[in-house]
Formats: sequence, structure tokens, C-alpha cells
Amino acid sequence: MTKPVPLLDGQQTVDVPAGAQPDTVLRLGGKGLPPFGGGTRGDLYVRLRVHVPEQLSDRQRRLFERLKATNYSSRKPIEP
Repeated sequence: MTKPVPLLDGQQTVDVPAGAQPDTVLRLGGKGLPPFGGGTRGDLYVRLRVHVPEQLSDRQRRLFERLKATNYSSRKPIEP
């Protein structure tokens, strides 16, 4: 999944790795603040915040329950 991240001079799209957990920190090299007086910019660190839905539709709840019950090593697709 990709997400836009606001920067000091615009924005950049960041690839969020599959299975990323809450509070994972991603480093964007050279996208942070420059040192006082100029020079090469430092790194910008992005902390991931995961939003958990508060309300699910009946279909979403069934899908989550099926996913929970699925053997993760199985390649069989989950049908709605």
C-alpha cells in the first residue's frame, strides 16, 4: 500500500510494507530538516498510525471472522 506523506517542500508517496504494525517507523533519507546554517538535509521519520474501524457491516464482520479462521499458509481465496 502507498500513502502520501507531507514534506517541507511538497509531498512524497511512501510504500507501507504489508503487515506493518502500529508505531512502525519508516525513514525517508534526506527529506528532513537541514542543519542550522544550511547543508545536507537530515532524515525524516514517519510513524505509522493504524486506524481500526469502530463499526463494521455484517459482510465485513463475516469476512474478518473467515480471515481469522483461515490457515495463513493456505493459498485458497476467501470468497465474500
